[in-house]
Amino acid sequence: QKGKAREDWNLTMKYSVSVTLLLLLGICAALSMAAHINNNEGEQCGCSTFGKKSMTTDNIHKIEIITANGNCKYTEIIAHQISPREKVCLSGKTPWVKTLITDLLNETEK
Repeated sequence: QKGKAREDWNLTMKYSVSVTLLLLLGICAALSMAAHINNNEGEQCGCSTFGKKSMTTDNIHKIEIITANGNCKYTEIIAHQISPREKVCLSGKTPWVKTLITDLLNETEK
């Protein structure tokens, strides 16, 4: 009986070790995926900072409006300035940005 009990105990230990390792592997995989998702949140957006100064339509060469999509969950507004020649990300929640876009739309209708 001691031999049979020892075999049963060895078999139980093997299964316990296997189950424990599988659980640990599953937890590690879940944590890894969660970290990957958190690190990439918003990473593919073109805008990470937003311009604070207001600007006029005279100094804008082009405005890009990129709607929210699979790469970025935010609608992005990017103004291409004439001088200095650079791209500036704008917040669509800012009143002067709303006015700026309305002015630009009105200019194109003339």
